[in-house]
Parts: sequence; C-alpha cells; structure tokens
Amino acid sequence: RPKKRTPKKTVDQSVKSPASDTVVGDEPSVSKTSVEAPKKKPAPSAKVPDYLAPTDVAKSKEKPANPFEVAPIDDRPPTKFDPTPERNQPPKTVEPPPKADPAPAEATPVALPKVPTDDALKKADVEIREVFDFKAATDLESRKRLVAEIRSAALETKTDPVGQYAMLRTARDLSAHLGDYAAAEQTINEMSERFDIDPLAMRSKAIVRAMTAKVSSEQRGKVARAGLALAKEFHKADRYKEALAVVTAVGRTASRVKDKQLVADAKQLAIESRAMAKQYVSVRRAMETLKTNPDDPAANTSVGKYLCFVKGEWERGLPMLAKGGDDPLLKSLAVKELKEPASPSEQVALGDGWWKMAETQPDSLSHTVRDRAVLWYEKALPQLSGIAKVKVTKRLESLQERESLPVRKRKEEWISKDATYVLSSIFPLYKDDTLSPYFLTGTGKLYGRSTHAHAFHTNNDDNEFVIIDLGKNKTITKIYIQNIQSTRYIARADTLTVWLALRKTDFGKPVWQAKQGQREWYIKLRPTKARYVKIGLRRKEYLHLTHVKIIGY
Repeated sequence: RPKKRTPKKTVDQSVKSPASDTVVGDEPSVSKTSVEAPKKKPAPSAKVPDYLAPTDVAKSKEKPANPFEVAPIDDRPPTKFDPTPERNQPPKTVEPPPKADPAPAEATPVALPKVPTDDALKKADVEIREVFDFKAATDLESRKRLVAEIRSAALETKTDPVGQYAMLRTARDLSAHLGDYAAAEQTINEMSERFDIDPLAMRSKAIVRAMTAKVSSEQRGKVARAGLALAKEFHKADRYKEALAVVTAVGRTASRVKDKQLVADAKQLAIESRAMAKQYVSVRRAMETLKTNPDDPAANTSVGKYLCFVKGEWERGLPMLAKGGDDPLLKSLAVKELKEPASPSEQVALGDGWWKMAETQPDSLSHTVRDRAVLWYEKALPQLSGIAKVKVTKRLESLQERESLPVRKRKEEWISKDATYVLSSIFPLYKDDTLSPYFLTGTGKLYGRSTHAHAFHTNNDDNEFVIIDLGKNKTITKIYIQNIQSTRYIARADTLTVWLALRKTDFGKPVWQAKQGQREWYIKLRPTKARYVKIGLRRKEYLHLTHVKIIGY
C-alpha cells in the first residue's frame, strides 16, 4: 500500500532584531527543529552588519529599519595579563593587591563616576534613537553630522551621567564604524575625563573596528598606522598582550591594502613586543621586591636595566641603576649621568662608557645603549677640537654607515606629547593663556562647535604659523596634522607647509607642502634631526588646526 504523504512543515526563518546593546561578536541563538527547511537563500542576519557602508545600504534588498544602527563596542574591562605562561590560565583564587601607602589628603584625586549599568544604558540607547534622526543618515556626510550632533549634545549634558555616557558611547561607535578613528579617539579621551574607564583598552577595540570599516584602502592604511602608535602606548604601560593584538590587526589590514612597508613595520613591532614581554616577565619579581624594599641593589639593577635598555625610559631607570650593586661600571655611569656633566671632556667620557657598555649587550638592547652614547657625543661635539673631535666624529660616522644598512629599525615613538608651541598671532577672541593643550597631547579643551572644533585660531595675516619646540634635538620621521574639521574652512590650509630646524631662527627649505586643503595629513619624512617644527601658510589666511602628532626618536 502506498505510504501517505505528510505535508512538510514550514519553518519561520524570520529573526527578531536584537536590542541595540548587542555586544560585538555575539550571535543570536536559533532553536533547532526536527524538520529541516528547504535549502534556500539564507535569511538576513539578525542584526545590521557592523560595517555597512553607505553604498551597501543601496544594494541591500531588505533595508533595515535603521540603516545606521551599529552594535556598541564592549566596554567591559580586559582580563589582566600576566605574560608568565603558567599564569595565563584562569586563576583559581584571586589574591587582593598589596595595600599601597595612603596618599596625603590634599593629593587624593577626585574619583570619577563609574560606567553606568547595562540596564540603564539600554534605556538611554532607546531614548537616543527616539531623539536623533538615524533614518535620515543615509550617506557619509549626513552620518558624520549625526555623530557630531550626538557628541555635542553629550558634552553639553551636565546632570545626566547615564545619558551623557550613552551618547558619547554612541558617537564613539559610529565614528569607528565610519573608519574615522581620529574622531573615535577624541571621543574616548572625553569619556576618560568624565568616567572611570580604561581608555587604552577602549581605543584598542575602536581601532580594530575602524580598520575593518568599508572605506578606501588609503583610509584603512592611515588607521592601521595609528594602530602602530597605539601598540607602543601599550608598551609603555607594560601591556604586551594587548599590544600584540593591535599589531596583529594592523598586519592583517596592511596585507589587505597591499602596503608592504606597513606589513614590515607591523612584523618588526610584533618582534619587539614579544621580546619586551619576555624581559618584563624576568623583572616582575624584582618589581615586587622594590615595593617592600626600595633599596634592594639587585632588584634596582634589574628594573633599572629594563627601564633604560628595553623601554628607553632613562629618567625613571637611571636612579635605580645608581642604587644597584651588581655591575660597578653600570652604577658609575648612572651616577655620572645624574650629575649632568657640563664639560666636554666629561661628556665624551660618559659617551665612551655607554659605547663600551653597548658592546657587552645583546643585539636587541645594544642599539638603545649606543643611542645614549650618541646623545652625549652630540652634546660635546660643538665644543671639541683636535684629536677628541676627530675621534667622536669618526665614531658617529661609523654608526651612521651601520644604520644605513637594513639591519634593524629604530624604535619610533610619539615625541611631541610633552612639547610646547607658540603662534605668530592670536585671534582677538582668544588669549595667550587659553591655548589648548589638545593641539599636542590630544586631550583637553577645544574651541568652536564640535562640527568645526580647533585648538587655536590666528589672525588673517600673511604667512601665519605655529612653531613647536620639542625641548631637545630629536630625529623626526613622520608628522600627523589634523585640520579644523569643518568642510567649510579646511580649504584655508591649501598652502600648509612644514619646516624643520635645529635652531629657532634657522628654518630653511620646507620639507613638505600640502597640495590642497583637507581634514588631515599623514606625512612621511626622511629621518631628519631637528628641535623645532614650523607649520604655516604661504599666503594671507587664517590658520586653525586641531591636533599635531610628531613621530620619531
């Protein structure tokens, strides 16, 4: 007898849209059924793609209710990293950190408010999407205006911390979604001034999202370059696992945009990160010893060498080396350094000592120690004569020939963070004492509305300029300049020019000139030694910039 046919059950493939607070990487669960659905085109994702570009919205057959909906970045603090392999496993018991000595009452900083709870932020997110017109943000410019509007409203909020945090978080996530890491970083800095957050961890997540945004290869390459600088900031904080995560993302992006130099830089930084992590593991116990016994000679030597030779933080490491007792030569050099010798003969002797010390160090550390010798040689050279001058000159020339070979990369870092600057003139609405530190540090107050914020504003005179003083001679390799953010005024910087000089009055030929006015410039230079950086115009016009970051060593 023929079997009766049973009608096939239909499976509802529609998926409800998740809440706006879905964490990046979480996928909605789908219940299993006993009867499989016919193989058809898979149903649309439960949430709007994180990196939906303006062009992709038009191509999509089913437009989401909100084409600019972006899942927020996870703000949960990262797991504390201990690079010792056996300690990387989840600990069974968590020991409380050692109690620090109580600080004086007058030195106690004001505690910032904690991040609001998830439930409170969910309610605030709903209100944000009711108040602001997300549906009208259908192209790049309208989306940027929406981000600026939300961020401006957040900064004006004074009595609603939950709403303020939610709006800043939304502006940050949308900026990263658009591939505008500079705007996301600025928003994170503003969040760190108002809430108790980990800005480095937050910037790491934002830059990874920005590197996967649907933008041009050139823009993604710029974001990846910023990722290298961020990884070095993790180095300074001894957070090498997070540095490696950022460098890995930079390497992937560099391969996709086919930037061979960026790929090489990422590989080199990954090697340095792993080497520094191993060195950090070896001095962890010595660091703990110094907490209870600050004068322990062996611990001071270990930590001092780590700070000076590995991280290049000589100001912190030299006092520790002076307390050490394991290496008499190293201790004597540190003691002489702290006395800051002024005579040329003493400076040359100190340079000779560091040069000799560099020859006893492994290749991974010798260049940092040798750079210290070069610093003292260069200080003494203008006052030397005779055999002493010939000796120092030949030694420096031999080092230059060695460095011209592709043996190693010099360790580059952000060298303008502690610099100062002066202007050719100041617009009458501003005063000398109101120059924003944001121009060099990336933190602090900006002037103007958020759509055209700037750190300073000159008069409308001929050849207006700003001069940055690095404090001492440095080797400059890259300069990042952020213009005023208004499309109405960026054309004023169409003749923007950069000069470098060792003395403030010796600016010669320019090293770079802009071809047109734009929001930002990433300038790659031949390694040039200079102390002063002049950025100015070559015609009569206002000069107003937002941020400058100088990279070098």
